[in-house]
Amino acid sequence: PWPWYLVLVAGCGGGFVRLGPGEYGQVGAMAGRPKAKEAARAALALDDELADAHLALGMVKLRFDGDWQGAEPGFLRAIELKDSDAATHYMYAIYLMALGRFDDALRQVKSAQDVNPLSPSIHFNLGLLLYCSRQYEEAIEQLEGTLAVHPGFALARLILGLALLQKARFGLAIEQSERAL
Repeated sequence: PWPWYLVLVAGCGGGFVRLGPGEYGQVGAMAGRPKAKEAARAALALDDELADAHLALGMVKLRFDGDWQGAEPGFLRAIELKDSDAATHYMYAIYLMALGRFDDALRQVKSAQDVNPLSPSIHFNLGLLLYCSRQYEEAIEQLEGTLAVHPGFALARLILGLALLQKARFGLAIEQSERAL
């Protein structure tokens, strides 16, 4: 049980990362980076067992510093401290997917789904992972399932169009791509 302000400070670190170019593009990288890093480090200085702060610092290293190798310990420590956090598994899965470590990424996405089975982002991420690992039929099935529940999820529809294109289903690929726009 941490004092409420530690959770707030750690959350600010993650918030500045998400507000930056990676997610929402509301804060420029140069403005968001020092604030995110400062908030994460301040929280860790007060309590080294705050999972959100480790996640935020890992994300800062990945997205702002380009320190891919240095980012992974932050993700792993956050999972070690708070395995029940879907966002941590989700972000780590994206990191692993970018490295081409698809089997590891799949385990992380499944862990995120176990914790938060209703998240459209997590369902989409699984579809994207299947697409990136060239499992096109599985990606199509996953993305169609995501869109059945969240029909307005344009990015899921776009990746579905790309997966359909890979399977030479050109008419459906064009239809889905146009609907995404």
